[in-house]
Amino acid sequence: MYKNFRTSQEFIDACNDLCMDGRIISLTYGGSQELNMYTIDYGDNEFILPEVNDQIIGVDWTKLPRMGVRLPEDMYMFGVSYDHTFDSAKLFGNFSNSKLSFGKQYTHVTYIFHNADFYQFGGGLTIQDSMLNIDSMFHHSNGLQDVIFKNCELTGITNVFLDSDVRHVTFDNCSEMYVRGDYKGLASMIFASHTKKLTLKNCNADFVNTIIGMFDGVDGFENLEIEILD
Repeated sequence: MYKNFRTSQEFIDACNDLCMDGRIISLTYGGSQELNMYTIDYGDNEFILPEVNDQIIGVDWTKLPRMGVRLPEDMYMFGVSYDHTFDSAKLFGNFSNSKLSFGKQYTHVTYIFHNADFYQFGGGLTIQDSMLNIDSMFHHSNGLQDVIFKNCELTGITNVFLDSDVRHVTFDNCSEMYVRGDYKGLASMIFASHTKKLTLKNCNADFVNTIIGMFDGVDGFENLEIEILD
């Protein structure tokens, strides 16, 4: 059984009712719909978000303090934007094997996990097989320490991990998309100050040079280990 909700507050109230009853602690994101409404599938414990002008619209997740969100591995949606979609959400992972793929169509994920709280991500999170603008993707997020980008084309590499709990970042077989930005000397505006390790594996040479150049003349990363692997 599923039910549609025309406003985000109606959706929030329904989710809170489920949590109050003790029936669920999380719902799984089941995609988006062009209808301007929210949907809960009570049988599969899934929810669907509205998509308006190619933007997938979230809610004020701070109003759902008891409910976690589980994301499917396949986040594939053509030509849509996830800007702020899960901002401040309580996200549940799969302990040792949490992966997301947004597909090979250029997608904005700006602030998608801004201020989000990550639980059960002991093995970290892998973003794979995607073409993404990752501006501020994990900005000010909590609980996630390891992030891997694998087989990705990336752009908008600003504020990505700033003020987050992320300590180890891996770029595996990654390259820059479109025109490269000028990130020279801007590491302190991209990575958390407590980042311990940065791994670059099988990445495009220009991409490697861009990432390394971010640390030129920057103080505060003296304890950072940078590993470059072929």
